[in-house]
Amino acid sequence: MYRVLLLALCLFSIWGCASNSPVADKSLKERAEIQNQLNQELKAHYDKGEAFYKSGQMDNARVEFTAMLDLKPDEPNANYRLGTIAFKEGQFDESAAYFEAVIHVEPKNFKAHYNLAAIRLMQAENHFKYYAALVEPETDLGKVSKLIADIDAFNNKRLPRGNERTLEQLATSLKK
Repeated sequence: MYRVLLLALCLFSIWGCASNSPVADKSLKERAEIQNQLNQELKAHYDKGEAFYKSGQMDNARVEFTAMLDLKPDEPNANYRLGTIAFKEGQFDESAAYFEAVIHVEPKNFKAHYNLAAIRLMQAENHFKYYAALVEPETDLGKVSKLIADIDAFNNKRLPRGNERTLEQLATSLKK
């Protein structure tokens, strides 16, 4: 028992010395410096990408945001902006994948949730239209027609003033 205790004491003293050594401090400083450099590179790409995005240069913006993902594959700002670029270009599945990547890293990112929901509603609307076109002619399409109108109104916000539908109303409509 005495030997085990002595051995444990020696190991703890060696471990304690190693953690306080200049080598360990240098490693921490190096890691902090690398992290700082990474953050600076990410910010530079983000700033360039945003400038391109705001000026309508989507291809150049995509290059900058993709460079961010090369540095940090789960970078939420890059994924979010690539999602908006893909959406503007009508690439809805790609756009949804980018917003899902944002949500995976930042589950409380309400903008990414909203954008993903809007994409899914648009996709649902298309499927309801296919359904309406493909079912038997005598099928009652009243509920489907109302759903399509509600989704379209929600996505396009074309309802007259005072008759805006809330997300709750749309959800209720989808449940029927």
